[in-house]
Amino acid sequence: MKKVFSLIHGNSVHVAPKTRIIPASEFSKALEAYQVLEEVKKMLSNIKKKSQRRLRLSKSRRKSKGLKMASKNG
Repeated sequence: MKKVFSLIHGNSVHVAPKTRIIPASEFSKALEAYQVLEEVKKMLSNIKKKSQRRLRLSKSRRKSKGLKMASKNG
C-alpha cells in the first residue's frame, strides 16, 4: 500500500520509488467504472429482495389454495 502514495517532504511531493503514476484520464475512467459497478450492485440487491418477496407470496398463495382444495375434497 505504501507504493500507492507519494512521499511528501515540506512543500514538495515526491513519487515513491518503483511506482507508476496513473494518468488522470485513466483514473477518472476507473472511478466511473467503480461507481457504475456500485450502482449495479444496488440494483441487483433490490431485484433479489423483490424476487424473494414474490417467491414467499407465491408459496403462501399455493399453500392457502392447497388448504382450500383439501377442505373442499374432504
